[in-house]
Amino acid sequence: MEATPVDLAGDPSEPVGFWEEADPKHVEPMGLWDAWWSGAIRGSRRAAFWISPFVAMMLLPGLALIHFGLGTGHGFGLPNLVLESLEVLAAVGATGAVIGGILGGLAAARAGSDHSKPAPGWWAALNRPVTIGPMKRTDSPEGATTPSGFRPSVMAPAWFGAQGTFWIIAGISEFIIALMAIVKSLGLAGALRMNENEIGKMPHPALLAVAMVGVSAMYALVLGAPAGFMVGVLRWGWWRLKGRPDWSRQARRTAWFRRSREPRMTGARASKRRFLRPAPFLLGLLVQLIMVGSVGLGVYAAWRVHQRLEEAMAVAEIDDPSWRLDDLMARRERVPYTENAAVVVAEALELIPRKWPPLAPPNSRSPQTPEEELGAAFSRLGSMPENLGLNEATARAIEAEVDRLREAIQIARTLVHHDRGRHELIIGPTVIDTQLPETQATRNAARLLTLDSALRADRGDLDGALESCRASVVAGRSIGDEPFMISQLVRIAIGSYTMQATRRVLGQGEPSDAALARIQSLILDERDQPLLLYAVRGERAQMDELIRRIRDGEVPIEALSNESWRPDGSDSRFTVAPWARLSFDYQRALELELMNDAVSIAEAPPEERPAMWQAWDQRIRSIRQQWHSSVTSVLPMLMTPALMAGGLAHARYQAELGAMAILLAAERHRRRNGAWPALVAAIDASILPDPPLDPFTGQPYHVEHRDGRLFVYSVGPNLRDEHGDYNVRKWGTRNSDQDDVGAIGWDVELRGLVEVDEEDVNEGDPPVRRSG
Repeated sequence: MEATPVDLAGDPSEPVGFWEEADPKHVEPMGLWDAWWSGAIRGSRRAAFWISPFVAMMLLPGLALIHFGLGTGHGFGLPNLVLESLEVLAAVGATGAVIGGILGGLAAARAGSDHSKPAPGWWAALNRPVTIGPMKRTDSPEGATTPSGFRPSVMAPAWFGAQGTFWIIAGISEFIIALMAIVKSLGLAGALRMNENEIGKMPHPALLAVAMVGVSAMYALVLGAPAGFMVGVLRWGWWRLKGRPDWSRQARRTAWFRRSREPRMTGARASKRRFLRPAPFLLGLLVQLIMVGSVGLGVYAAWRVHQRLEEAMAVAEIDDPSWRLDDLMARRERVPYTENAAVVVAEALELIPRKWPPLAPPNSRSPQTPEEELGAAFSRLGSMPENLGLNEATARAIEAEVDRLREAIQIARTLVHHDRGRHELIIGPTVIDTQLPETQATRNAARLLTLDSALRADRGDLDGALESCRASVVAGRSIGDEPFMISQLVRIAIGSYTMQATRRVLGQGEPSDAALARIQSLILDERDQPLLLYAVRGERAQMDELIRRIRDGEVPIEALSNESWRPDGSDSRFTVAPWARLSFDYQRALELELMNDAVSIAEAPPEERPAMWQAWDQRIRSIRQQWHSSVTSVLPMLMTPALMAGGLAHARYQAELGAMAILLAAERHRRRNGAWPALVAAIDASILPDPPLDPFTGQPYHVEHRDGRLFVYSVGPNLRDEHGDYNVRKWGTRNSDQDDVGAIGWDVELRGLVEVDEEDVNEGDPPVRRSG
């Protein structure tokens, strides 16, 4: 008895599948072109169906980034993640179309070669995969029975095993490829402790996806098909032993790869289906609206960020066309070798021990070694009143050290023949890691000169002492126009303790007018140097270059917190995702805006700067309080706060220099006229033709003569007159009442008093003046 095909969908005009003994009249041959086209369409759909979940994993993060305005990048392009996702989908779909078209064409050619004979069972199994998709199980019609002569095919399980192996391997592979693409496109390799260089070398996800389809097909033929064939043989043997199986079970197995037609539904169920029919359309429309809105938001965010960045750059160009770091470094003042004070400083430093000067011992009253004695002498020299001479222990320690470093002192004192300098700098990979060893070591040359000045003043060589002070000022000036805040702070520190050494010389006696005039002129010139402008312009260029290097993948952001990081030379490129680039562009724009304002403050008159710094600091505080600042403004918030402190230190330095210059002029005025001037304006114009003004108020310095001392002072940042009261620990703090900045001169009879040990002084005894 012949076996006839049974239509499980209720339509006898369309066969469900090929049976081993099917009636040829029920096998409807398909044209070769139609078979190719149908197979390609079905193969593409099935491939897309299987790959879509993995593509969605890649696509959704990209859309989320666009939604937050982070993924458009410069030029309003989509993130690489979105483009790669679509390329993977297109590549896999094309591969499925090719495979489906080939299988469909082969099946149609074989089935249409001889329609007088039924298609054999093995080819019926091979003909089913033309649709290339998951098994569609359909229950058999009620009352269906097993056809006579039915025998199961052993080839269908072979194909099922091959197909199952293919989809398992391909699915796992594509899942891994999707994850790797996400890691690569979002720049997450560093955060996940993965090798960034290896991730960066990963081939394009579309190429990997296609390659893995081919590898999966190979494994399917080598492993899956033989395994499925063995299962088919065992099932055939079981069928032979047990007899013909139930028709309903076989019907479900043979309904693979074929979409059945369900009877038209009526009643409430049909109404429910009609109600749900628009749901996919509405859901898709919602997704499209979200995507369009997200892209629109992303385009606007990118446009706004780049507009702000271009505006900030334009402002910087107006201020200084050479504002970028490379241009700024190239524009630094060129100093001839014979005129370069930094060369002299370097020669002197070669003769000074690296760890110098030694620290004061814990108990400075009982030093045990020469190093401890010198440390104690440095400590006393910095804290004792300038009109007191050195006691025996201090003088002995200083004299021994000056004799030991006599050659270095002689070289350093030649700095009086210079007035400028330049250290060569090599910008580090992260910019902020630039080493400044020569700049930092300049402190030691200046300290040695102040030590020599103190000893000379104590021995009565006041003009020589002032010459050492002048050399110390020039040591600071050897730093020149270095575009680093720390460099200018070192210069300020050198100038500050040089001013203390100069006041000590005035407290020990009466130097000549010529010596006073020379150092007065140098101090006034130092006061007019734009140290704050050098520093702020340099910091602006550094921050812009740092963010640019991170944005362009030249430096990993982890290098900012890892001081030991150095390029290893293998690959200096560090992948940064498009959304991260836009984030860094925003930080770059914000940093430039803040630094442009800081440059404007540095260019403003000194008396206007305190209020401007307060407004600038308030703006930073408001940015820091924004809910998104911890993500969008990390670098500007971490790098800019020190500028206000640097500006305050520079203001104090200017106030100190101005007061010192006025005190020197007042000393010259006293010696010429026999009395201290009551006002700055009372100083002889030939001595001080253009008196400096208080940098905090823009008004003349205050001058008071009381208790044998002349106080020349600025009112300080609190703008209140505390009559010269100054406390270095409280200075600049909020509500400080001891922040007048100035210099103190002594009446002649109070100069050069002898410092004696406490155990040799009775309570109430005044200091004793040194004889002669």
